[in-house]
Amino acid sequence: NDNVISTEKTITLPVTKAITYEAVYQEDTGVTVLDEFTIDVEQYKDIDTDFIPTTVTLSSGSTIEEVEVTWDLSTYDKTKVGTQTVYGTLLNSDLELEEPLTMEINVIPYTLEYNEATNEYSIVEYFGTTQIETVPSTFNGIPIVSIEQSAFYNCTNLTSLVVSEGIEVIGGYAFQNCTNLVNIELPSTVTSIGTYAFSMNSSLQNVYFGGTIENWSNILFENLYANPMYYAQSD
Repeated sequence: NDNVISTEKTITLPVTKAITYEAVYQEDTGVTVLDEFTIDVEQYKDIDTDFIPTTVTLSSGSTIEEVEVTWDLSTYDKTKVGTQTVYGTLLNSDLELEEPLTMEINVIPYTLEYNEATNEYSIVEYFGTTQIETVPSTFNGIPIVSIEQSAFYNCTNLTSLVVSEGIEVIGGYAFQNCTNLVNIELPSTVTSIGTYAFSMNSSLQNVYFGGTIENWSNILFENLYANPMYYAQSD
């Protein structure tokens, strides 16, 4: 057919190249200690083995396990008040820790008496030499509920004292002759104070109380001389 016209046309088609990405996951194989160890010890006393942990919880990747541990207590100094650090070693384990295994030993300047029937402690004697002291209300998680008679007698170094919440009983003569004691803070939990507990505290000026007026009114003072306000007001 003489009427047919022949044409040529070039068509360009896009070509898409398939690219595959491969993700490589590398598991964290580091070993982490999940526990924090702190134990309280009375000054001049050996460490009570009942409070020393014998196992440690470790995390390795997605695995958590309990491993036996032993502690090097050769550096422990029972005469030194404050925090001391001792180091542990894993037993029967090939795991390697990223950081040294440590335990903090908190040596407090007190002698305590334990009441097995009530699972409570009492403070019998204080050995501290600091000017500012906070009386603890727990010992290795067990409540300290009382300060016994004459426990702080003649602690002339004290200028400021905080009795922690949880203490319920302050015995007679407990803080007698603390001649430089200026400030004392009593907790809302205190329920009774014995005779002459704050006598001969010639510098006492400020008595702070953590509770309400009603709480203060409910405290059983053995007599007039049991009330610290008697001495704070005497000047």
